[in-house]
Amino acid sequence: MTGTTEPLRLGLFLRPFGHHVGAAAVSDVTRFPNQVAMYAHYARQAEGAHFEFVFLADSLLHIPYAKGDFVSQVEPLTALSAIAALTSRVGLVGTISTTYNAPFHIARRLAALDHLSGGRSGWNVVTSRHDGEAANFGLPEHPGHGERYAMAAESIEIVRRLWSSWDADAFSLDRPFGRRFDPAGVRPVDFTGEHFTVAGPLDLPRPPQTSPLIVQAGGSADGVALGSGQADAVFTAQSDPEEGIEYRRRVREAAALAGRAHPPLVVPGLYVLLGSSEDEVRRRSDRLAEFVDYPAELERLSRQHGTELSEDDLERPVSALEEILVPTGKGSVWLQEAQIRDALRRGFTLRDYVRDSAERASHLRLAGTPEQVAQSIADLHRRGFADGLNIKPAVMDTDLPAFLDEVVPALRRAGLRPEGYTGATLRENLRVGPAAAPAAAGGDR
Repeated sequence: MTGTTEPLRLGLFLRPFGHHVGAAAVSDVTRFPNQVAMYAHYARQAEGAHFEFVFLADSLLHIPYAKGDFVSQVEPLTALSAIAALTSRVGLVGTISTTYNAPFHIARRLAALDHLSGGRSGWNVVTSRHDGEAANFGLPEHPGHGERYAMAAESIEIVRRLWSSWDADAFSLDRPFGRRFDPAGVRPVDFTGEHFTVAGPLDLPRPPQTSPLIVQAGGSADGVALGSGQADAVFTAQSDPEEGIEYRRRVREAAALAGRAHPPLVVPGLYVLLGSSEDEVRRRSDRLAEFVDYPAELERLSRQHGTELSEDDLERPVSALEEILVPTGKGSVWLQEAQIRDALRRGFTLRDYVRDSAERASHLRLAGTPEQVAQSIADLHRRGFADGLNIKPAVMDTDLPAFLDEVVPALRRAGLRPEGYTGATLRENLRVGPAAAPAAAGGDR
């Protein structure tokens, strides 16, 4: 698999304090009045370095164990709307579940954010991972994997139809009063499917991008099919470069089989920990590891794998536990399988596995000096690992400035990053092809 001559796109995965569970223990967190102010500060830093987007993940469930003091979740589009007012160029990508949100709500909220931001909105499509989310919506159980992905495919189609239900000039301030709105330029979608029935049209004009960016996150066969067929970009977690290269090849091959002229961008997460020397990197890594709560992490992994892990197991090799460390089907199965493969490949004990999981959560880890990290990123890009990276700083107020001030300039010198923004909208800056057209209107089925 060869690499790409395209620039390397960069996103910032927003998270309070940082992506290591110990980040809050070493961060100056009290200077921020609230979580959204923290996110806005990070987003403005990313925009100053010409990142293409910032990203907010989400789930619809209170998880009763802390991940390094992080238990609350901010509704992404509300937070991104606040950030839109404080930025002007960086893209704003937020997670919305197709399982627990109606397509009309999704289309309306994203179109509003696109108008508010001048064409910078993006939707990270997920199907939800946790059984407990169903109970928050009055449902007896979480829909099965295949059903959730069928719902997602239908939801994306409806949302695109709703965005296109207004002609580009159905409303124009260039026309005189009384003729600015042309009712003939708006039409219903009249969609009837297996999971959703939506009349339409949308109740606000076509978004500036026509279609806000659609991102999909998922590595299962269903996820690859959905992403390669309908998404503009695919978020993924790849802890092994060789597996990541193969994943990107699969996505591009599936997109070609689906008849797409432009495959989706493949954008893995990248956990970064930086230091002025290798000794400093080791010291920082060991210091953060002091804050790993092993009982809490063992409880989390026990839930994930459907077994009971105790501190008595910590020195046992993962290979001895392989029969019980199996994905339960709860959550992201492909991610769990990747974690186990990586632990076996690296000869981990359970203690190693817990520490590693608490640190990077299945994403590729690059730890080193800025020069070493920049060179590793360049090598990965050359080999075809990714079209872009979703950067996950270990500690936001330490690793993010170091990445922006030292790694990004090195990537520019290597010809991998532009000197500034190349367009006004998120689509233009990411250099993605035109949005996939929705199926013909009135497609009852």
